[in-house]
Formats: sequence, structure tokens, C-alpha cells
Amino acid sequence: MALVAIAMVLHGCASPKTGSQPHPPAKRTPSTPASPDLLLAEALRQYVNNRDGAQALAMAQLAAERAPERADALWIYLQICSGSQGCRPEPLEAQLRKLDPTNGIVWLGPLNRAVQQNNQAEADQILEAIGRSQRVELGWNGMVAKIATALAERTRNTAPENKLPLAEGLNEAVGLLSRIALPAFQPLSDSCPARRLGERLAAARCLLVSAILQRGDTYVSESIGLGIAQRLAATDVAADSAKVDQRIAVSRYQRDSAGEIIAGQVEREKFTSEMLDLMNKLRREQDVFIAVIRWAGRPLAPPLEK
Repeated sequence: MALVAIAMVLHGCASPKTGSQPHPPAKRTPSTPASPDLLLAEALRQYVNNRDGAQALAMAQLAAERAPERADALWIYLQICSGSQGCRPEPLEAQLRKLDPTNGIVWLGPLNRAVQQNNQAEADQILEAIGRSQRVELGWNGMVAKIATALAERTRNTAPENKLPLAEGLNEAVGLLSRIALPAFQPLSDSCPARRLGERLAAARCLLVSAILQRGDTYVSESIGLGIAQRLAATDVAADSAKVDQRIAVSRYQRDSAGEIIAGQVEREKFTSEMLDLMNKLRREQDVFIAVIRWAGRPLAPPLEK
């Protein structure tokens, strides 16, 4: 199953690490904004759009320092560090494990390095740790809502023609975060290829990983989990592949239906404000989309094929 393209629903839609220093010091400049959320938003803009790893890293570090209790801020900093020259992610991963010890998200970086180094034994051990985790979650809704709001509020006092609409802020936040979330999750899919799923132990590990990803709080993790489940079903004659296909069809239908509803709104700013309220109340991105579908009076599942 192809990875979801979730970045554009509101419009209708770095170099390898080297060196021994944990991370370079942030560049403190008078123009540095004070809000951790705006710092994170600007860091993502620099990293994703401008490919300015040094400036992005400085802003992300400062944001994490100003919000030391926030796992989402540390996770964004960690992703930028992982793709930046001279930044070692291991100390940040250790901090994240202390801050959010039951979340398997902390093992994505080590898994990626094991995959890159072709260290299958270590990758298998990490997969087992992820499968035993209580959850694998990004805190997606909260991250999106905070960054979208920060992007829009930054322009509140500017001339009307220069203001960023809240809808555009939400769309940009989803796009920026998707660009770092997709690569972070990709090693999970790479570690469960079809060629290995005929092995009993590999299949058992990947089954656990698939299940926990499907319970994740974003379509990124759910889609990868469903993709693994689909490959597992194809290699097991006793599996009910029809059930997996149905789960994929429902997920795709809900994502597409909610996207159509969102894109079709005339009062975009009011609707976006209500979407952000939902994001602050609901744990999963999928739950927000389900709420949108219910609000529009549409069914939550596609019609059964005759």
C-alpha cells in the first residue's frame, strides 16, 4: 500500500552526520522569536524548504531548551539533528527515552542506523523493542495545531495583505511535519519486506509492529502498519487477506472523504479554527477525520461492492 499523501488536504488537494560533538550551540540572534512553537515552525521551514541545516538546528535546539518538558519539540529537534552535519542524535534519543519511555517512537533512529549499516541482528532486536512498546505515537495533532497556530499568529499584526490565513498555516504545518515524519517511519517498512515474512520469527516481529503502528496517532504510521499487514497476509495461506484489504479500503475512504469535505468548505477560516479545536481535543489524526465525516453526515465506510 502506497504511503498516504496528507500534506495538501486543505488546498484540495541534509547531509550525513559526522563529528564527535553532541550538537553545535544554537545561534542566538536578536531576531530569534521567543515562542517555542514559532521556533519549531521556522526550524522546519529552514530545514525542509531552504535546506539550511545549521539555522534549522539552532532554532530547533532553542525551542527544545525553552520547552524541556515537551516530547514533540524534542522529537522535531532530533529529526533535524539526524539529518544535519556534525550533530549526533544519540544524546537526544536518550533524552527522549527519559521523557517518553513507553513510546516506541524513540527507537526509530536506532532502527534507521541499523538498516543503513545492514545490521540485521540489531534491526531485529529493535523491531522487538518497538513491538513490545505500549504505543508508537508522534503527538501528531498537538504538533500540527501548535505549529499552525504559531505560523498564523506571527502575522497577526502585519498588513492584511501579508497575513497568513489560518487555513494556510494548517496546511503548511501538515506539509512540513509530513516531510520529516515519512522518512522517520520508513525504516519500519524496510525492515519488514515480503522476502523475510516467510520466516517465522521475522513474521512474528513484524506482526506486532504492524499492530502497534495501526493504533498510531497519524495516517503515516497507520498506512505503514497496514502495508506490513498486507504483506504478511500475502505470505500466510491461513491469513484472511480480505480483512486486511477491507481495513485499507476503509482507511483510504475516510482519508479521501474527509479531504473532500475540508477542501469544499467556503468559510475556510472558521472551519479551520474548528479543526484545530478538534486536534487539541482528540488523540489521533484519524479521529479528527472521522469527526469531519460525521459532521458532514456521510457514512464512515465505503459502500460494499456488489
